[in-house]
Amino acid sequence: MANHLIAAADAADLTATFRSQKENILIDAYQNVGTLPICETFDREGFDIILGDTNCTGIRIYLGMDSSSKVRLVITGVNSNNEDIVVPSTHSSNNLSVDCVVENGTRCPTSCPPSSALNS
Repeated sequence: MANHLIAAADAADLTATFRSQKENILIDAYQNVGTLPICETFDREGFDIILGDTNCTGIRIYLGMDSSSKVRLVITGVNSNNEDIVVPSTHSSNNLSVDCVVENGTRCPTSCPPSSALNS
């Protein structure tokens, strides 16, 4: 399996470049209205559910857009065939009663974490 670790300093460079350029990559209608987040924070529980699936060999992160035209992260497990895995409606932690994935993170801007090398 590939090692996806990078140096924290390199990650800080990547996130700094994104923060400085994120408005420039958008058409005018989506600029300066919070379309692109700096980050989203998720509780551990969703990842524990995903990683608890015995068929899960990885995590995939999609970009989505909500009804307010805000980009959101959508997270799912991946099996050994590189296929998405949903949390089945029958899973004991699934209170939605439908197949689901992880989303609904705490979005920054609006609710941002304390300053760090990755976000300041």
